Amino acid sequence: MDVFNNNKPEAIDTQQDDSIDAADSRVASQTDSRVEDFIKCCLCGSDLVFQHQVNYSSLAVREDAHCPACQIRLRSRDHILH
Repeated sequence: MDVFNNNKPEAIDTQQDDSIDAADSRVASQTDSRVEDFIKCCLCGSDLVFQHQVNYSSLAVREDAHCPACQIRLRSRDHILH
């Protein structure tokens, strides 16, 4: 049997492609959900307002997020620039 001269077309496994598409869809859905969790208020669902203060001498940025509807500050994070 000559395996190198086999002229039969190779079958494409569409079931595997469908499962990859489904996995990509789940990852995209999870990513969208995480982004929504980051930019929406956990109490009322309103869009958060972000403010950034840059300290150029220490190369740091303070990020504050608050909800204008609830009037609460939800997070304050410091980020160091490299």
